[in-house]
Amino acid sequence: MLLLGGWNAARVVALVQQIGLLLALDAGPDPRLPLAGAVLWVLLLWSAAVALWQKRPFSRYVIPILLVLFALYEFSLTALYATAPVDGVVWLRRLLTLAALVLFTVWALNRTAVTHYFHKEVPTRGAQQ
Repeated sequence: MLLLGGWNAARVVALVQQIGLLLALDAGPDPRLPLAGAVLWVLLLWSAAVALWQKRPFSRYVIPILLVLFALYEFSLTALYATAPVDGVVWLRRLLTLAALVLFTVWALNRTAVTHYFHKEVPTRGAQQ
């Protein structure tokens, strides 16, 4: 989550530095759309990382959903802004990579070895003595 958020933060910096040029070229769809999307993804991904760090139980379910939505967003950016047709092998490789990332995340967050991580410990009366 931190790495994808960092990737989008770098995207924000690059787009802010080049927004004037991109608007002057008027070569395609509005370049402010990916800028707004990158800012949104930085906030969402880093918020999910903080929720995971704080052991919030909902993060086990939100993180894979965010990754799927991020993959859809990335594919839509490619479809909207690609100037040349993208090779089918490239699409397949990206799809398989993102699917593997989502499946690994689902497995890592929901395996039995880490379920205790998301439960807050409640002290029992016997433990105080």
